[in-house]
Parts: sequence; structure tokens; C-alpha cells
Amino acid sequence: MAVSNELNIRPFKPGISSACQKLEFRQIFLEEEENEITDADISLDKNEPDKENTSSYLKVDENQGELESSSKASEFNILKQDDPSNSDFKDRITLESLKLLENEFNAALRDVYNFPFLVNTVCYFKNSEKTQLLLQRIDMIEEYIKNGFNLKSEKMILCLKFLLSISNFKRALSFCMNIRDKYENNLDIKYFTALCQYHSGKYDNALSTTGSILETDANMGFARYLRAVCYFKLERQDEFIKDLKFVFDLMKDNRAYLRFAAAHFERAGELEILAKVYKALLLIEDNSANWNTKLGNLLYTEEEFLRAIPYLESESVSETHYDFLNYMEAVAYYHIGKNDIALEYFKAFLKTGQNETESLIQVALKIYESGLGDEKIISIIAELYLNEGNFTSCYDMCTSTRSGGVQNRVALILSQCYISQKKYDQALGVLKDSSIDIVSLVKDREFLTGLCYFHLEDFEESKRCFQRVVEFVQDENSVNTNGGSNFYLGEISYSQKDYSQAVSYFKNSLALGYKLYESALRLAYASLKADMMLVAQEAFIEVIRIDPGCQDAMNNLGIILAKSGQFDKAIKYFKDVLNINPLNKEAHYNLGLAYEQILKTRSREHYEYFINAENELEGI
Repeated sequence: MAVSNELNIRPFKPGISSACQKLEFRQIFLEEEENEITDADISLDKNEPDKENTSSYLKVDENQGELESSSKASEFNILKQDDPSNSDFKDRITLESLKLLENEFNAALRDVYNFPFLVNTVCYFKNSEKTQLLLQRIDMIEEYIKNGFNLKSEKMILCLKFLLSISNFKRALSFCMNIRDKYENNLDIKYFTALCQYHSGKYDNALSTTGSILETDANMGFARYLRAVCYFKLERQDEFIKDLKFVFDLMKDNRAYLRFAAAHFERAGELEILAKVYKALLLIEDNSANWNTKLGNLLYTEEEFLRAIPYLESESVSETHYDFLNYMEAVAYYHIGKNDIALEYFKAFLKTGQNETESLIQVALKIYESGLGDEKIISIIAELYLNEGNFTSCYDMCTSTRSGGVQNRVALILSQCYISQKKYDQALGVLKDSSIDIVSLVKDREFLTGLCYFHLEDFEESKRCFQRVVEFVQDENSVNTNGGSNFYLGEISYSQKDYSQAVSYFKNSLALGYKLYESALRLAYASLKADMMLVAQEAFIEVIRIDPGCQDAMNNLGIILAKSGQFDKAIKYFKDVLNINPLNKEAHYNLGLAYEQILKTRSREHYEYFINAENELEGI
């Protein structure tokens, strides 16, 4: 279908909209590329010009004809004579004329405006004779409505889109007011009414109208998006960000919303939702804006290192950022436990890969001493010293003047340095006084705080800290934090003789892989206390799997099996103990009891051995 050369669609440019010429638009909307359409890639059929040949907006070939054809133009002239202000208007209204009017309007605008209007949609329809003709059609449509005729709501929306596209907001708002009673239950009409109110500067009214829409349909994304921007205009920042977040799941395929939201989430520091926005933008457009790098940087800043690596390693990276990306990738690989890869990236960052014998800490120190890198190099060096047991160097690095104060990961490492030296009060002081504002580290802080309180025997405060940890979503650090918290919660429950609760916590710590031997052993004994024999049996089997020489586990497992009548299996475990330690008196005694049940003739010698061993120990 041919499209009128009067239609010009161009992307939103903040502060220069012919609609309102208001500088505050620069505060709201994200700067767009010159040759991009704000809301949708609107097809202009085969006559669409090459985007590379456009400047600030896309426009149809100027040599193109009238709206559709010269015959259409002549029909427009005929309809023009039907002025709704004439006294005999009602007498001349027929179903045929109404149908003709609808067909005319559809032919002129339907295909052109077959896309949604958001609050930041800008389409320009040049003021011309044809524009005036279309305005007259709207006058006629409005007169039809006043005289009791029912037109489809789609027709009303088409009128409103046209009025918005020519920036005639006053006329659009008047049209909304005249039709609102007839279409009061139509949410789309309500939405365009709110849009007209917004563009007329009536933000409170637009807010009320969008609120009415969302009471009926809370998931109408365009309406909630519009309400969010109204909140912004009214300087209600918290509500603005809340609605802008809510809209994400409803409009994550809409490029205009995503670019707009990205700018404001960046300013507001809403990093979690910002990461989702960057990912969504990567799915719907190319990486010309370096979304990969932005997302990688964001995840790196938030110390979400495992998630950051794929984006930091993106091929579409500008040369100016390449060196520092090597550094960031090195830090990321270090924190996911791949020190060999980290070392190679650090060497590439320093451009000194010739020394094959340099260790990770030596290379990290070179970066630190050269003044390169960021605070994360300090935390890496301090942690390497901590792992070596070099507490003095660890402390010196954590408290170095370059670190800019003890905060984030440096604070966590310093507290661990104190904990390793059993200086729990000092560790607690660091955790309380330091700034830890990275979301991924908050859980670590809670765990270490709980650990300090545990060792200071303030079990109630310790319990509260550990319980907060287990409420966090599990991630790659769950072994140390969620697993550890479950383990110590199990210890607290066991000490308070709440054995069934202890069993639950130790099960979790074992499943999460925290101190497998200790977790399995604690689970086994807690299960015995709770009279949960099957759980205890499985736990002791796990202990023996981890430590095949654990005599207590074998002995207890044999007792459990014997009590359940599985004497043959029980005898095997008692014998295993005696093979390790022939002087183990409990194993002799238990083996004797087992044989008494299945082999009376073999029981006496084991009883006698036990009695003799007892007498020897008591000096008899």
C-alpha cells in the first residue's frame, strides 16, 4: 500500500519535540540514535527509504502521490462538503455515509498508525491540506457520536493517535472528554485519555486516569509505564522507580521502554533490575551500544564474577577498554577459583608474560605497586596472605591508605584475619563499622557476624544472623554461607537439645557441601539423639565413605544394624573396627552381643576379652 508523503516519523529527541518544546523532556527520556524509531520499526512498504539516507527522521519519498490515489483525494473533496455544523446534518446522516466515512478514515490512517503509542512516541504528520481534511473527518466523527451513533472504539483510538501525531493535544483532550461517557469502560480509550492529559501537562489527572485503568487491569503495561512517568514528573521518585520496575516483565521486548528504564535505573543505582534490562536490550538489538560491556562492568562492580565473565569476554569490545578488561577478567577468574587463568590475564594486563615462574601474589603485588587496578587487587593480595597464614601482611594490606577505608570485600577479609586469630571482638567491630554496600557481599557479612557471635557464645544473636543468611537466594557462594549457616544453626539446636531441628540443619549443610565430614558426623549423632535410626544409618555410611578409618562410625553403624536385626551386616562393621584396632573394647563387646544372637559358641571369648580389658583398665 502506498503511504502519503505527508507522514514523517522520527525518533524521540529529548528537549526538541515539536509537541511541547519543554526542556524537562531531557530529564526523562534517553537520548536515541538519530536514525532510530522510538517505538517500533514501522513498515513503510516498498517505498520506505534507505535509513542511511535519512538525517533526523525517516520520511516517505516526497514524489509519492496523495493518500492512496487521486480518486481518494476527490472523495475527500466530496466528503468535505458534509460540514457537521450545517443545520440539516441529522437529516443527511445515513448508514451509507457513516460507512463511507469509516472507510475513508481507515484508508488514510489505519496502516500508518498500526502500532502502539507510548508516552515517548513522537510521530510527525505535516500540517497540510490533507491534515485539515482529516481534522474535518474527526469533526464529523465527533458529531456522529454526539448525535447518538455508535462507532467502533478502534476508530476513536485512530482519531486520538492522529491528533497526538500532529501535537494537537488540546483538541485530542477535548475529543476524549466528548467521547468518554460512551466509551467509559474501554481501557484503551482511557489510556489515550491519560496520554492526552499527560501531554497537556495535566499530570495529576493522567495519574488518576491510569490508576483507574490499573484497578481493572493491573498488567496493562503501557498504562503503568505512563503512570511511572507521571510519578517522575510529579517528583515522586520512589513510586516512579517501583512502577518502572513492575513494567519490566510486561514490556521487556519494547526497546523504547528498555532504553528509558536503563538510564533511570543507572541513576537510581537499581543494579539488579538494570542487569535484566541490559540483557533484554542485548536480545532485541545489536551490541552497537556495547551492552555486553556495560552488563559485564555492572556484574563486575557488584562482584557477580561468574555471571560477569561471558560478557567481559564478548568479542565486540573497543580497543581502548581491552587492557582493563583483561584485568577485570583476571579478578573474576580469581574469585571463581581459577587462579591459573587469572594469572595469565593479569600478565596480559601488565604485558609481562615472559616470567613463567612468577606467582599470582607476585604479579598482583606488581599491579598494586604500579598504581594500576582498583580496590579489588588489594582484596586479592590480602586474601592470598590470609590463605598463607601471614596475618600481619594481610592486616597491613587491608588497612593500607590506598584502600580508601576498610569496606566491602576488604572488610570481610580483615574480619576473617581476626577470626583466624580468635580475635572475635575485633572482627565484630570491623563488620559493624565498615561499609559493605555490595549486595552479593551482604550475605558474607551476615555469616561472619554470626560466626563471631557464635564463638562469643551469644547464641541468640548468632542464630538471628545465620537465619538471615539462609533466607538469601542460593548462589555460587552457598557452600560457605548458606551451608555454613545451616551447620552452625544445627550446632546451636543440638546444644539446646532440639535434636530434630538439628537434624534438619545438618542435612542442609551436608547437601550444600559444607565441611562434609563434620556435617555427616553431626547429622549422624543428632539423628541418634532424635531416634531417627534410618537417617543416622545413612549418615554414618557417609562418614565412613569420607573417612574409611572412622572406628566410632563403624561401631555405631554396627549397633544400628544389630538393633534392626541385621546381625550379619553388623558383624562385618565390628570386625572392620577390630581390623583397624584389635584393642577396641567396644567393638569386642558389640561383636560378642551380635554373636550371642547367631552363634552362641563364639560369644564367650569376646565377653572374656572385654572383661579382662575392663579389669586391666581399672587396675584389677
